[in-house]
Amino acid sequence: MPSAMPRVSFRRILLPILGLAAVLAIGVAPSTALGQQPGPTRAQIESATYPVPVAPGGTATLIGGKFEVAAAPGSASKITATLVSSANGVIGGQPGAAVVLATSGGGSGTFFELYVLDVTAQTIARVSLGVRIRLDGLSISTAGQIAVAMGVPASGAPLCCATGQQTRFYDLQKTPAGSFDLVLVRTATAVVDPPRPVQPPRPATTGTGGIEAPRGVGAPFAFLVLASVLVGSAAAHVAAGRGCPRS
Repeated sequence: MPSAMPRVSFRRILLPILGLAAVLAIGVAPSTALGQQPGPTRAQIESATYPVPVAPGGTATLIGGKFEVAAAPGSASKITATLVSSANGVIGGQPGAAVVLATSGGGSGTFFELYVLDVTAQTIARVSLGVRIRLDGLSISTAGQIAVAMGVPASGAPLCCATGQQTRFYDLQKTPAGSFDLVLVRTATAVVDPPRPVQPPRPATTGTGGIEAPRGVGAPFAFLVLASVLVGSAAAHVAAGRGCPRS
């Protein structure tokens, strides 16, 4: 009589298959399923080549997010480009990254530039944000619009101080020639009051020549100060009288 075949649990077969399928699904899932935004990696952004008008040849390749070269042979002035901020997302219907660089041609001014990179970290659009600003935020909305929050000199205020708050919204639009432009669609501006200067403390008006009495002393202290002044004056008067010859 043939021996009975061992019974195999259906659950023992199904569970490993489902586990393997889950692992494969995670392995091939796009990066957005893991909470990451589409676009170039941080390492690509920090080592990309950007169009920088003040750089030799009009381009600057970052190394670790920075670019630096002498403004002239033997000059201490430097032409620089520094990565300030970046944000990944879908821009104008395609995955990419918005990047802000601070650039300098060796002078006192620092210029801020907004770039849009594709998934290969190639620049497809650029626009200047201005000089003497302070970048406060960079984001990409779900509609694919870039928002740049920054401090700017308020109207009538010195150019040295970013006392105004401004947010600019840009759309990535395709031109008839097939290239891309960053178009400013709207601006939100708010004026921030500058901090008031701290005034030095004024001398205390205690009737004691500007000398403020310690706490808890009050009138006795003022009386002692006045008495010392009178005694000193009297002593000086007596000394002066002794020194005068008699007629």
